[in-house]
Amino acid sequence: IYMTDFNNGFWEHSYEETNVTRGGAGVAVGGKFLSKNHFVGEAYLGLGRIFGSNNFPEVYPRAGITFGKRF
Repeated sequence: IYMTDFNNGFWEHSYEETNVTRGGAGVAVGGKFLSKNHFVGEAYLGLGRIFGSNNFPEVYPRAGITFGKRF
């Protein structure tokens, strides 16, 4: 967790490493493509948001590309 504090007229920055679980939500738009040889590709773009923390950005981008083979 990244923390900032104003102490004795100076800004102090500290980083405390902790294990924290947060919830979030996101939306994405994309497509799935299938070839005649049973190869599969997917691509998506979207936005996500983490709830319950002031130390993370309000909204973050989501993107992905996958390739595979159907059997």
